[in-house]
Amino acid sequence: MRIQGSSSNDIYFKRWLTDMAYGPNFQNKLITLPDYISQTHSLDDLISKVYPYPDLTRAINNPSFFFKSAILITRNDIVDELNQKVLDLLPGEEITLHSADIADTSNEENDEVHQVSSEYLETLSPGNFPPAKLKLKRGCIIMFLRNTNPQIGLCNGTRLIVKEIGAYNLKVSVIKDTNEAGEQIELIPRIILSTLEGEYPFILSRKQFPVKLSFAMIINKSQGQSFTNVGIDLQYPAFTHGQLYVALSGSTNPNNIYVLHKTPEINFPETENTIENIIYPELLLT
Repeated sequence: MRIQGSSSNDIYFKRWLTDMAYGPNFQNKLITLPDYISQTHSLDDLISKVYPYPDLTRAINNPSFFFKSAILITRNDIVDELNQKVLDLLPGEEITLHSADIADTSNEENDEVHQVSSEYLETLSPGNFPPAKLKLKRGCIIMFLRNTNPQIGLCNGTRLIVKEIGAYNLKVSVIKDTNEAGEQIELIPRIILSTLEGEYPFILSRKQFPVKLSFAMIINKSQGQSFTNVGIDLQYPAFTHGQLYVALSGSTNPNNIYVLHKTPEINFPETENTIENIIYPELLLT
């Protein structure tokens, strides 16, 4: 039964979230999401709910549009694809910024240096590294990937709006609470990032702007943040402890949560609008 009124939904939703996180009847089972949470089988529909096209067109002049909007995804391997899809909807010219990659293949036992092609290095995407081909537009959302100046908000996980794109600097606006006066503008230079020993048969050093697109992000990266509009891509179900809870609790208003489901199979219609809630009770007792 749909509960009328947003205040009633808020109260019911908080109780439902608590039961989902701690109630034994919700643990490691297929659960049905409340019907007051908007649900769809269309990715385009999900994007239009979280990033309405009129807001996309005005983003460069009003970064606050996106301060509390995000699409959360369970799997890291599809984040880039979804970010590119939203970027394509954003008006303006797309600019590709290429990195400079170097592979250090020498070691103490063998001083011989092996050549690694730049084409191959461009395909590598180490965790928390910017892409070798960074595609941006003015007005797009990006996430900062390093702790360079936490005092002014430039730390790992900070979301930014691109104002201007240069060969040597990105001019960005730090996304802040709309209650805060003024706009904080910063310049981001290219920096050199290196992989740890053992991650590859060589040390990869990449000179690139330490950012990546952030219209969408993995659920774990959103932990501790709150959003006004949040889309949750559950085409691939949650697979770690509490992942579903983190995603659904990302918005304080259940009326602004939009869930994308995988199209149900004809032979299994009963799985429509359901998702498995992965909870390890032993972790709740520590």
